Amino acid sequence: IAKKVDGFEFEDPDAVIKTLAFGLPDNTPYRPSMLLDAEHGRPMEIEVILGTAVRKAREGGVIAFHCESVYYLLKALQWKNEQKALGNHISVAAGPIDGSKLM
Repeated sequence: IAKKVDGFEFEDPDAVIKTLAFGLPDNTPYRPSMLLDAEHGRPMEIEVILGTAVRKAREGGVIAFHCESVYYLLKALQWKNEQKALGNHISVAAGPIDGSKLM
């Protein structure tokens, strides 16, 4: 079922993701700006680049599970980089996580 958001019609969202994610040849010298920012510990433009797409998808009733997942993973990476820049040590608890306490 096609969805229309801001004048753009999405027949197959998976095809759009595949084109954007795998559309460049492996030997291209191009590296996405957010990847470069993450590698160098700089703030990433998560809200402008991905946050807007996630919000627009929600507004249009489009399920954007993969985009939302990447959005939240990048937000976590951003937080980790910010903590590292502040000199805060981040440790991960060993052992199983009780998912009931996450809600």
